[in-house]
Amino acid sequence: MAMDLQESLYAEHLEESSMLYEQWHGLVSRQWGAWRRIIDFERRLEAHLDALVIGGYQALELCREKARQGDSGELYAAARVLLRHGLHGDVCHLVDGVDSSDSFRIQALSDALCVDLEAKDEEECFQLLLKNGPVDASRARVASRLAGYRRCGGWADELFRLLGSRSLDADSEASVLNALVPLKSSRHLLNTDWYGQSGEGLCRTSAVLIRARAGQAIDDEVLLQVPVCCGLCGDKQAFGLLRTMPVADDVLFAMGLLGDVTAVPFLIRALDHGDQAEAAALSLYVLTGAPLYETVFIPEAVDEDLLFDAEKEKLTRGEALWPPGKEPGETVTRLARDGGRWSSWWQDHADRFDPARRYRNGRLCTPNCLIENLGSESVPATVREAAYEELAIRYTVDFSFDRRMPVEKQVERIKKYEVWDESASGQFEPGAWYFGGHVMESCNA
Repeated sequence: MAMDLQESLYAEHLEESSMLYEQWHGLVSRQWGAWRRIIDFERRLEAHLDALVIGGYQALELCREKARQGDSGELYAAARVLLRHGLHGDVCHLVDGVDSSDSFRIQALSDALCVDLEAKDEEECFQLLLKNGPVDASRARVASRLAGYRRCGGWADELFRLLGSRSLDADSEASVLNALVPLKSSRHLLNTDWYGQSGEGLCRTSAVLIRARAGQAIDDEVLLQVPVCCGLCGDKQAFGLLRTMPVADDVLFAMGLLGDVTAVPFLIRALDHGDQAEAAALSLYVLTGAPLYETVFIPEAVDEDLLFDAEKEKLTRGEALWPPGKEPGETVTRLARDGGRWSSWWQDHADRFDPARRYRNGRLCTPNCLIENLGSESVPATVREAAYEELAIRYTVDFSFDRRMPVEKQVERIKKYEVWDESASGQFEPGAWYFGGHVMESCNA
């Protein structure tokens, strides 16, 4: 009876761990949010994992079972327990039982390995994933994620050889190429041109970032295919290139990252286009730092399949489905999308900005501005990720940052950037466009 009670307690720890992982995953996947508060979920999860680890053989056997048959959250928790028992081989073998289309289970195993795999076991883990039998899409995606997170550059060649393999689908190939971005393996740089010119989506972006991080110049012809990279590694002239592109969210976002304030009037006009107002407002904020917000009611989307026939008829006639004030939805505070308010603000403050200089958060851009973005809770995750890339591309500093890292790790890395910034004080000219640690030539003309 006592054994049954113990087993039920361990099962409860696993269920709670699964629930907390799913909540954690949802929070770190959100664009907006107070990311530092996620630490509360991580600490609660740690308590349940600790209970399973000290539970000994019985808890371990339950974890083995749930790793094979449970949901993705239970797989994640079980894998972390196995890793803490030194059973990394068992976790690697679990990858073979995951279908490559099951992104949730692949993510769960990747997250577990990234956090709890011991450094001394990395080599053996990669051997099992990449050398022990045929490498399918599931193995490739887990291995590439682990290599990118842990900066295991010694396996970059093996990962690169997987590109073009018949066993990889487009998503898996994108995962592998994305993992190569921070690994700094020069051997691959000459071989990524095809992705940069003819590849699609994430593959093309990753190929350009690989070259940019290595200090290789990016042709305008390639940048035309990857607008965001104009913001990440472009010079003063890049705004002209962005102006030639069809107006879209990624083009507007790149304008904000670029830091050229001559884009402000263009961005203000873009606020009038409903589909692009959010991206335009964000870029204006990133550029100017203007604290312009608005509180609005966002109606809940109507699912016609859930409506009664009488409600469907109302909808067809264009009538309101609910009485005034009863419509389902939520009230949110967001960056202002009112072109008039932004125009007035710009008219009052434009003389603070020099069109010949680069700006971020309303200040002449320096590494400190990017580090501020990296730790900010008032910008979306895309800005935080872009700031990390910019620090690596423009100022050649990379402390291996990832927003899926535990909060304590993220804070630790941000502090490293702050210490570096203090030591580099005076090394970089405020407001200049940098690439590879040097002022870009076209900006000196």
